[in-house]
Amino acid sequence: MNINWLDNIEDQLVNYLYSLQNKKNGYHFLPAKNSLTEAGKTLTLGFSCYSMKLHYILNLFTELNMNSKEWASYINSFQKISSFSPENSYIDDNYVKQYNKFNLSKSFKSVVKTSLNLSGQFQFESKNTYLEKSIRAETKQAIASLSQLEVKSKFKYKDFPQTSKEINSFLDSYDWTKPWDAGAQFSGLCVFTSTQLEDFDKNKLSIENYIDKLANQEYGLYYKEKLPNKNEAINGAMKVISGLDWLDIPIHYPEKLIDFCLLSTPDSTGCDLVDYVYVLYKCSEQTKYRKKEIVLYCEELLKLIENHFYDEGGFSYYIGKSQTHYYGVKITKDYNQPDIHGTLLFVWALSMIFNLLETGKFDWKVIKP
Repeated sequence: MNINWLDNIEDQLVNYLYSLQNKKNGYHFLPAKNSLTEAGKTLTLGFSCYSMKLHYILNLFTELNMNSKEWASYINSFQKISSFSPENSYIDDNYVKQYNKFNLSKSFKSVVKTSLNLSGQFQFESKNTYLEKSIRAETKQAIASLSQLEVKSKFKYKDFPQTSKEINSFLDSYDWTKPWDAGAQFSGLCVFTSTQLEDFDKNKLSIENYIDKLANQEYGLYYKEKLPNKNEAINGAMKVISGLDWLDIPIHYPEKLIDFCLLSTPDSTGCDLVDYVYVLYKCSEQTKYRKKEIVLYCEELLKLIENHFYDEGGFSYYIGKSQTHYYGVKITKDYNQPDIHGTLLFVWALSMIFNLLETGKFDWKVIKP
């Protein structure tokens, strides 16, 4: 297997990462170097979390003497009380500003969707609902990023279900025939439960009892009714497993999940590739089942990952194109370049693959999403 492209990757990654750094604010990193929109230039919280995770994986806090505590204080500065979101959420005001800048066509589409919702013919997510979910997702990401550094949020975030009835009602409100979104909400619930409650044993039991019923014995996946398409199924499993990890709940059928993953190849986007690697990595922590085949599979995935790599040191989310949107806001125009989101996803994937291959070449850490 030819992996020469990895020979100088650590230096290349560091050079690329710091080419995105805002020189006036060392904790603000741009999503990409070129073709940025106004939003791409001004959004801060999410990309700072991405960069913080990259520093953790690559051991840069130690090697470059970066002050992790000061960076954590910067992330905590985004926690605030807001009139449109739950108390103590993490909110990037620039994101809210850019999200609300709807052009005429988007506003028209929003009106049409609202009308269809009221007619009962279709169900679309409203503009406000999407914004609330996005802020909850950013809050989860900020709390998880801080926890990786063993730092707590400044104030307790408590806008999540905390009784058995509330937990069941919350999880039932999502469509588990499409486990990508439902799984993401499950994962967020697990992160909040693990990090924001002093005693969460009762909550953990309620969450575990709920997900037990969704674990499919044939495939090891988590869904309701018919089997979703492979990418939706694996992405949903990845979200659920990441949540289980926060509460130290074992994966239900790891060997079945391994079988399912090895039968297919992920699509080429960043999320799809890392989802497959993550599921195989976490399952392999519980069982040695088909370990040699998993190693060979991951070696093949390295070839796919190489297609996203640029000599300047970063990875693009898409092949030949940077990530263009962040939670519904356009951050870059279509451009052939690496980006910070793609770089984080593929570096994370590589950290897990190196662990599975048991190579001593790289001593990268694996993050907890």
